[in-house]
Amino acid sequence: MQINGSSVTFSKAMKKILFLLVQSFCVFIFCAGQSFAQQSTVDSLFNVLKTPNDDTSKVRTLNLLSGELINIGDFDRALSTANSAIALIQNQNNSDKAAVLWDKRATSGIYNMIGIIYWYKGDYNKALEFYYKALKIREALNDKKGMAASYNNIGNIHHGNGEFDKALELYFKGLRIFEEMDDKQRMTYSYNNIGIIYSYKGEIDKALEFYFKALKIREELGDKKGMSDSYHSIGIVYDRSDDNEKSLVFLSKSLKLRIELDDKQGVATSYISIGNVYMKQKKFVEGKQQLLNSLTIAKKIGYKEGIKEAYSSLSACDSSLGNFRSAYEYHKLYSFYKDSIFNAESNKSMAEMQTKYDSEKKDKELIQKDAELTKQNVESEKRVTERNAFIVGFLLMLALVFFIFRSYRQKQVANVEISKQKAIVDAKQKEILDSFHYAERIQKSLLTSERYIEKNMSRLKNKK
Repeated sequence: MQINGSSVTFSKAMKKILFLLVQSFCVFIFCAGQSFAQQSTVDSLFNVLKTPNDDTSKVRTLNLLSGELINIGDFDRALSTANSAIALIQNQNNSDKAAVLWDKRATSGIYNMIGIIYWYKGDYNKALEFYYKALKIREALNDKKGMAASYNNIGNIHHGNGEFDKALELYFKGLRIFEEMDDKQRMTYSYNNIGIIYSYKGEIDKALEFYFKALKIREELGDKKGMSDSYHSIGIVYDRSDDNEKSLVFLSKSLKLRIELDDKQGVATSYISIGNVYMKQKKFVEGKQQLLNSLTIAKKIGYKEGIKEAYSSLSACDSSLGNFRSAYEYHKLYSFYKDSIFNAESNKSMAEMQTKYDSEKKDKELIQKDAELTKQNVESEKRVTERNAFIVGFLLMLALVFFIFRSYRQKQVANVEISKQKAIVDAKQKEILDSFHYAERIQKSLLTSERYIEKNMSRLKNKK
């Protein structure tokens, strides 16, 4: 019985080893097949760049190429390509309004892509810097769809920093815009992100509510990539609520779709999640293999966040298996990646950038308010000036009338005075003339008397 028992045990062990070997081989084939297909697309785009084209076409091609390079995990070349697109736009001297508008929209999109590249590289500080650059342009253009996308991306950074309330605020801002536009595809992104935050906050019912909202729309749209994300998210929530069976059902659905879609990062994430569920079920060997599969893919594409999580789970798994030395080594590697991805300085820098953005936004609003107030003040001053001019004009007119009236009155008084003076002069003249006449009469009277006396004296003489 012991022999039979040993034989059975050995047979089961062999089957398990063969299963794990087959699974590892499938992971290798998956990575190789996907790399070949995506490299072919990259090569085609590089060939397009070699052909003569206008600058606008080159910018479009560089943008597409950068996205493809992100997909194959070549983040350094993706960044260099995106920067080339930015330089090409900045070197143009477009005067046409439509061309300038296109340049601004293209620039905001490329800044957003650069932010995504830095996010994949684990440089959240630089990612946030470029997300805000994109957001500023989009706000200036009133590009609501772009603004909503930026809110979600910035929310992802705050989410990664554990600032769940801030992340939730930004996700809802994006969701409101998408709902206004009836953009169902992007609504699902917001629903999914909101579900993740509620899941981290331990609000399981709310998390499932938003995840299933996203899944319903994605199934209606036939969006397999979105469905795989929703399945994974729902599986994680069930895992957190300790419903391991439901969790594995949804995580397995997600993994299957992600393999079908050649989604490397998604596959790496699914393997980690499934490995963690196996560990909860005390299936440490199966769990470790899932984690190693994830680590292989994450290293292949340079997915630092995935590498960090894989090392963390592998450390816990080996510790449970009694492999304490390797558990310690895995933990050191986890700590190294954790520190390189997110340290205290990057947290400080992100807070500074948030403050800078808020300050610039407030300054812009204040400038607009000042401009409006200045305009109002100018108009008010204009009205005051016109009113004062009217008052001054009216007062001058009154003063003129007053002076004319006073002059007229003074003239009248002067005329009366002149008349009085003339009357006095006339009276004086009359008085003087009368005196003269009186004197003349007296004189004449005296002359008469003298003649009379003289006549009488002459007569008396003659008588003698």
